[in-house]
Amino acid sequence: MISRRSFVTGASAVAVSGLPKLHAGVGHLLTQATREPDTADILQFVKPAIGTGGHGHTYPGATVPFGMVQLSPDTYNREWDWCSGYQYADDSIMGFSHTHLSGTGIGDMLDILLMPCTGTVKTVPGSRSNPEEGYRSRF
Repeated sequence: MISRRSFVTGASAVAVSGLPKLHAGVGHLLTQATREPDTADILQFVKPAIGTGGHGHTYPGATVPFGMVQLSPDTYNREWDWCSGYQYADDSIMGFSHTHLSGTGIGDMLDILLMPCTGTVKTVPGSRSNPEEGYRSRF
């Protein structure tokens, strides 16, 4: 195994010996590694709603691996297609809850459901066909 001292000595010798092509190549690699990526091209591939329609059973919220909080919108919770709490085709929202599971096959969680509102506080969500009768909101 090469020691750090041997490596530094060899690298110094290469740098001092006048190998400009090698030095230029290393410099090019360093500038490529530190250059900011062009985000305009990357964003066309970001689709947070993948899996939230049909039988995908995923929620669109963000979370970290093994995170304890999965904040995401909830649109319904009574049938199999809404087991993640969210369905892309819905046009009203019940609120935002803090715990979700993707792909469980059964409705669960909806713990700590919050819905920002103004005016009179309503304690029932209202129906999907007439969300104005409760705290549910169209979007």
